[in-house]
Amino acid sequence: LTLTTSKNNINCNGGSNGSITATVIGGNPFTTVFYADFQNNIPTDFTVINNDNLNPATNVNYVFDGWVESGDSCAVSTSWYDPIGVSDDWLITPKITIGPNSILSWRAFTPDSNFRDSYEVRISVNGKTISDFLSNATLSVIDPENTSWTTRFINLDSAGYSNVSIYVAFRNISNDKFLLFIDDIKIIDNDMVPYLYSWNTSPVQNSLTATGLKAGTYTVTITDSKSCTLSQSITLTEPSPLTVTT
Repeated sequence: LTLTTSKNNINCNGGSNGSITATVIGGNPFTTVFYADFQNNIPTDFTVINNDNLNPATNVNYVFDGWVESGDSCAVSTSWYDPIGVSDDWLITPKITIGPNSILSWRAFTPDSNFRDSYEVRISVNGKTISDFLSNATLSVIDPENTSWTTRFINLDSAGYSNVSIYVAFRNISNDKFLLFIDDIKIIDNDMVPYLYSWNTSPVQNSLTATGLKAGTYTVTITDSKSCTLSQSITLTEPSPLTVTT
């Protein structure tokens, strides 16, 4: 992997209009075979199963159907019920045909450090009923999720899935917690660009260009399809503050 960066420094002291772009050459790049970002509600080819059939508490009653679009272009589920209960809400992708060396990635967070939601990631090759998913081993259990956006990865080939059609499910399994957000569900293969980008911004940015940056030092980490990584730090500067003398 070879990584170079270019930057635009901040125009005015205290501003946040800086940006950094990463350019990658070599390694073992990916191609995207599936992507969902929930920009226009939960896609119609997704399946939502509200298996617990519990009533959300008043403060979260907009989460009325297991998983809904949050209003911030991501999917959200709740485990705060009245009366108290355990969540069992499923967000299921459409059928996705994958090749060899596929990697599943997504971003998630839970907003309250005192009530952090947990969830399973499951897979099915037969169908998208709950029993189809439960007949296979769980891909991952996140118990609990972080309180800032976190990008997670699962190597599907290492998990035993390649050259097959699959469904992927995100299952909220929390007991009387709060909210769980999921976004940017992606499956990538190792044929061509893009690579995986992760900037240490808050929230984490995952595109080749990080934007809206203040003065400071930022690190980008690039990952290719063989899990080779390369990081580079870049410092953005800003002009001195304006002063007025009379």
